[in-house]
Amino acid sequence: IILTMQSGFGLLEMGSSSRGFEVNIMTKNAMDVVFGALTYWFVGYGLSYGEPSNPFMGMGNFMPDESHSHEESGLLYSQYIFQLSFACTATTIVSGAVAMRMRFFIYCAYSAYAVVVYSFVAHWVWAENGWLQSMGVFDFAGGGPVHLLGGTSALIAVKLVGPRTGYFERGHDRTRFAASSPASTLFGLFMLWWGWIGFNCGSTFGITGNRWIVATRVAMITINASSAGGAVSLLYTRWMTGGHQVRVHHLVNGILGALVSTSPTCAVIHSWQALIVGAIGAVLANFTNSLLKRLRVDDPVGAIGVHAGGAIWGYIAVGLFADGSLPGIKVMDGAFAGGGGKLLCVQLLAIVCIMAWAFVAVAPFFYLVGIIKSKDWKDPQSGLRITKEHELVGEDKYLHGIESPFDESMYFGRSGSTNSRSSDVSINGSGGSEERVGESTLNEKNDEENPHLSSDVTTSVLMADAMRVSCLKGAQLASFNTEKDLLDDEGNMDSTEADFIDNVRAGNLAHSANNDEEEGTRAGSRQLAMPKEDIRRRHSHNRRSRKGNSKPSSLGTLRSSATGIGTSTGVMGIRVQMPVESESPADTDDARVEETVCTKNNPLASAKYR
Repeated sequence: IILTMQSGFGLLEMGSSSRGFEVNIMTKNAMDVVFGALTYWFVGYGLSYGEPSNPFMGMGNFMPDESHSHEESGLLYSQYIFQLSFACTATTIVSGAVAMRMRFFIYCAYSAYAVVVYSFVAHWVWAENGWLQSMGVFDFAGGGPVHLLGGTSALIAVKLVGPRTGYFERGHDRTRFAASSPASTLFGLFMLWWGWIGFNCGSTFGITGNRWIVATRVAMITINASSAGGAVSLLYTRWMTGGHQVRVHHLVNGILGALVSTSPTCAVIHSWQALIVGAIGAVLANFTNSLLKRLRVDDPVGAIGVHAGGAIWGYIAVGLFADGSLPGIKVMDGAFAGGGGKLLCVQLLAIVCIMAWAFVAVAPFFYLVGIIKSKDWKDPQSGLRITKEHELVGEDKYLHGIESPFDESMYFGRSGSTNSRSSDVSINGSGGSEERVGESTLNEKNDEENPHLSSDVTTSVLMADAMRVSCLKGAQLASFNTEKDLLDDEGNMDSTEADFIDNVRAGNLAHSANNDEEEGTRAGSRQLAMPKEDIRRRHSHNRRSRKGNSKPSSLGTLRSSATGIGTSTGVMGIRVQMPVESESPADTDDARVEETVCTKNNPLASAKYR
């Protein structure tokens, strides 16, 4: 069950990242298991639980195999698989934080190295003679070795690899950083949520004695805490958006932050205390991610706030709420249970030591690998990062050979490209208002909290992408036609078609979603639903008077503009400015504007040259 959570991590990361990296991200999550399992079998298990051992590390049982007793072998294998799932989880936390920037093979090397780093902390906290265990530190299900270590490592990696290109630049096009699939993010949340019950309950390592009582208590604590975290996150997102929206990343990160907070605490607190622990964990996860954005730390999935922030609070909560009288668990009483501050102090010490270990072990790895690749000891970042071209287009194309069916760069340059003047996309909002993508329409607090588009506008952008490319294709084809090709056999166009085009230019066909559907259909849908053979026959007004003087001329600037009929007819209006290949005085004087109406089934419904 816990290994299935790897799918949830992959879906959540993929949905939170930009388009063009979906396959790359899922492949990285597969490599977490591939290299994690190999490394854990070779050295990880021996470092964590091998015998002989000392308080710092294990020194035996490397490459575990059949024991002298079949029963001992079964226990060994079961513990090995369970602990392997924890090690892989600690690794994949970094994957989301450095998404869309880190080189694939460098991440593969890290996924193997991270298991070694994890194994030491696991020994300190869970081995019988581990030095933190001997001091009385309590961590039931991996808050420190998994989440705190993983979240701190993610912070180190993000600082060394740097933010996404242009992400913190004022006035950048936010559509390029929009989450590719919030629905996948939610699907990933569900897989993680139910897997977390196995994550926590499985830490009882059995059901004999009082372990079944602990397991059932843990399940209830996990559900209570995560539900409280979800409720508080709903209030949080409404507050952050001024009561206008419910943002997916707030809900997801809040619930996950609550779940992380239960990992150390779930066996030693009461059900009503779980509500407090989960609610505070959710707020801390979201608040930490907001703070990191203000500090220009680019974490696309919010992994640092969820895992590091949630784990720190979980360790503190053990020191505050732990009840040593609960059956099946041996732990000192927390401060609120009459135990004084001893447990809280050792829990705080564990937080400091685990975070320090991450800095000592992880930072040198990324620095050394970066300078080896860049061959410049002052510039590890360029060695860690993919190229800007790969970052703008996506690793799916360059590393995995997967062409996107709606690759905008085929028609005009991406943001920052030298052959593109602009990419100006607008979507007609309700009531005829125009909402521009790339310009924040929320208040400053909302803008800083969520660099992506709001959920409804993001959905519209994703729907518009396919239409935009189809429209661009049609506009490109039209730009190479001569006037003779564009007229019918007699060089004429009937008045109904001419009136329709004039209405499109004047914007008279744009209706809001509240307009009468029949009226919208009568105004424009009848003309838009035209057969393919008539696409190139609907053009300008009476051109007979200019027929003798008409001649084809090159377009220095081609601007394609479409105005939608409204949601009642299923048409979305878009405006795209094409790149400028050349713009000589002659081209400027003879420039013509082509107006194109684009529907879902018809890439070029009408065009007029002027």
